[in-house]
Amino acid sequence: IWNATAAPTWLDDSIKVHIPGVLYRLPLMVIILFGAFLLCIIGLIDDKKPMGPWLKLSGQLLVAAGVVLIGKIRLLELAGEPISSIATILWLVLITNAINFMDNMDGLAAGVVVICSAALLASAAAAGQLFVAGWLCLILGASIGFLPFNFPPAKIFMGDAGSLPLGFMLGIASVLTTYYHGGPSGVYYSIFTPVVAMAIPIYDTVSVVMLRIIRGKNPMVGDRRHFSHRLVRLGMTPRKALFTIYLATAATAAGAALLPRVDKIGAIMIFTQTVAVVLIIALLESSAIGSRL
Repeated sequence: IWNATAAPTWLDDSIKVHIPGVLYRLPLMVIILFGAFLLCIIGLIDDKKPMGPWLKLSGQLLVAAGVVLIGKIRLLELAGEPISSIATILWLVLITNAINFMDNMDGLAAGVVVICSAALLASAAAAGQLFVAGWLCLILGASIGFLPFNFPPAKIFMGDAGSLPLGFMLGIASVLTTYYHGGPSGVYYSIFTPVVAMAIPIYDTVSVVMLRIIRGKNPMVGDRRHFSHRLVRLGMTPRKALFTIYLATAATAAGAALLPRVDKIGAIMIFTQTVAVVLIIALLESSAIGSRL
């Protein structure tokens, strides 16, 4: 086993010093990658032959629960282990499905992941979390590398085999990142950083589920009621809809990157901006729909 003193001589000292940390994190990395692999298999099976929404959701819950319980990955730890574990499982499933739901238009899921992961990377790097920052760099790099081939008109497609593990790893990274450091100088509101960063994917997920329920449809069965589809029905071209969602995501993600480093007044402004962006989108959508009825 390598350590800082027994590492190969050709490694620079600036790298050697991090070897113990990498070895310490290696079991967790294996657990996370195995969970992502299982979700890739689930997605691949569903891409080949739809396996049913509830079966797919059950698989996601099992994978998330396994990673949380075995890997000891939890958010809101101050709330106690049971509540923290349940909240983490639900969060991972939410973000996994949010990115999966975003994979409904060429270039959409990959582009949104690029923006969201860049915002989380800023927080992880500022906190000195090299492992998490490196993880986010891998997500960011993979998404950027995939995007030119998936940008409309797409040459290759992500499918559930790509969007499920991608959303899962983004969710994991958002949990592992430290936003609140405690103490009298700690900014407790910084724990909302991932919610702010991924406000648009979450809005898409919540709104499309609500629309399906209102219309008496199964909320887990896919259709063309997603945010991107609604923008196209309002008269936008697919590319304009794509860039509109990119810009909306960037507007909230930029605030998220700053949230752990601002005072209460700054936090209130960022929360207000995020809510305003989402409400403007919702109001414009509802007004346009109402004018056509």
